[in-house]
Amino acid sequence: MEQRRGVPDSPVLLTATVAAAVKAAGEAAPDLPLLAGGKSMGGRMTSQAAAQHPLDGVRGLVFFGFPLHPPNRPGTKRADHLAKVTVPMLFLQERATPSPI
Repeated sequence: MEQRRGVPDSPVLLTATVAAAVKAAGEAAPDLPLLAGGKSMGGRMTSQAAAQHPLDGVRGLVFFGFPLHPPNRPGTKRADHLAKVTVPMLFLQERATPSPI
């Protein structure tokens, strides 16, 4: 994404991939609490998948950087769907500039 090659796959395919990964994780470790998430676009696709249909067994979503808009295009909203997510969400974001000591 940083090299601006464009989106690697369609959002439909990516959200289906999220659902398949969640299912595989639940089958691999059925006794463990299940969280889903990702960094940047992966987190956005996970949240879109969760907004469309609850992800079976997922107790919460974790985002390691959530892009609210494309680079240099702050008017484009990417978070409207979050209101439809029914599980707790944790957003972790690196500061754009280091804090002074």
